[in-house]
Amino acid sequence: MNWQLATYAVSGNNRYLLDLMLEQINSCLTNKWILREHETADAILVDVDKQEGRQFWRNYQDNKILVAFSWRNFYQTLWFLEKPLSRLQLVELFKRLSTEKLQRMRSSPASFEPSWYLLGLLQGTLYLNQPRRFNCGHLPPVYVLPTQRRCFTTAFNPNQLTVTQQACLGAHSKDIKYVDLSVAELEAQVRTTQLTMYRIETFLWLSTLQASHGRLINGYSIKTPVRLNRWPNSIDLPYQEDFMVLTAFMLHNTSDLITIATKTKVPLTTVINFFNGCIVLDLVTVYDKSKPVIRTPRLQSQQSCLHRVLNRLLA
Repeated sequence: MNWQLATYAVSGNNRYLLDLMLEQINSCLTNKWILREHETADAILVDVDKQEGRQFWRNYQDNKILVAFSWRNFYQTLWFLEKPLSRLQLVELFKRLSTEKLQRMRSSPASFEPSWYLLGLLQGTLYLNQPRRFNCGHLPPVYVLPTQRRCFTTAFNPNQLTVTQQACLGAHSKDIKYVDLSVAELEAQVRTTQLTMYRIETFLWLSTLQASHGRLINGYSIKTPVRLNRWPNSIDLPYQEDFMVLTAFMLHNTSDLITIATKTKVPLTTVINFFNGCIVLDLVTVYDKSKPVIRTPRLQSQQSCLHRVLNRLLA
């Protein structure tokens, strides 16, 4: 099995040395490691001696396997690589990382890791603020312009996806090809091919639904109380009948996913897919079970309206 390693804030010289050492030590490893962009990697080597590296560490230490690269382990982290690079340290690090990844796969086989799919590439494009052209199979390319949160592609109906479109939206990142573009290059290609504009939220939503397959995003529990913050925009986000039921219930109730499925009679896998999409678009609040949920009083007119919608949908 091959694993992917990325670097962040690591100097060009150190990255070059790392690449050379990987070629030499992979013969000693059962699971091979290759360098890859950070948004799709299994582990990320972060130079925490640099300001941008420390900021990245603070932002993503809870969501990804990060390895601190420094002269000393001032974070006291389990995953640490001391400077300067040495082959012996790398071999030991990669053996431990491989064991950790395999254990995580066995302990949570039903979890959904966005970075392994098109969704992760789209999120990475937004994070890097890098215009890109994506290609999947024989489908028309998709252009992403992060500064405007826009996508451009041949016109299609998000509510009636073909089998090929569904497969590409849920494709693994390794099956997606992309090219970095300048804003001017992207705009010129879009004008030349007369493509249709979509909001990036449409593609984030669709790629989440097509890749989730009833698996909860890593880091969340079906037993944790959640509540919807607002109605998802049905103009940009393709909807199905079950989602209307879930929206009405989750706007009015703070419940865990199992309770939501039981109360609404919507299959748990559908509830999880919907929850994943809402997490990606920041439409839902996840409550810590150890803390009390503070309920904000609603106006009587708001309560009556929601009661009517909920009763009608659940009737």
